[in-house]
Amino acid sequence: APRTLTPALTVPQSTSRIREDVARITLACGGDAACVGRVLLASRPAATQTQAAARGRRAPRTARVVFGSAKVNLKAGKRGGVAIRLNAAGRAAVRRKARVTAWVIASFPGSGERTLRAITLVR
Repeated sequence: APRTLTPALTVPQSTSRIREDVARITLACGGDAACVGRVLLASRPAATQTQAAARGRRAPRTARVVFGSAKVNLKAGKRGGVAIRLNAAGRAAVRRKARVTAWVIASFPGSGERTLRAITLVR
């Protein structure tokens, strides 16, 4: 049987300084396939009712707020940056607090792989 290639994206940084409403995130594409997909910045990872029940917890009361998104296209084994322009919700969050915890959520449609990492957005 042919071996399927899977992308493996990592986020090596833990903070991102906001400049002109843009968060620059450094990404590293490991694995044996190119990392082609979408990167979201959100207030928290999506947790569904069933996921929370499986962990014996209640589902979060607040909805996930998306702060911005961008496309990513990195060759396997390469590092690169992606600039995510903050939407109105992202700008408001950074205006309210100088340091905001956000989740980088990368998804690759072809493989079904996902990457999650919490980072701090700094005004």
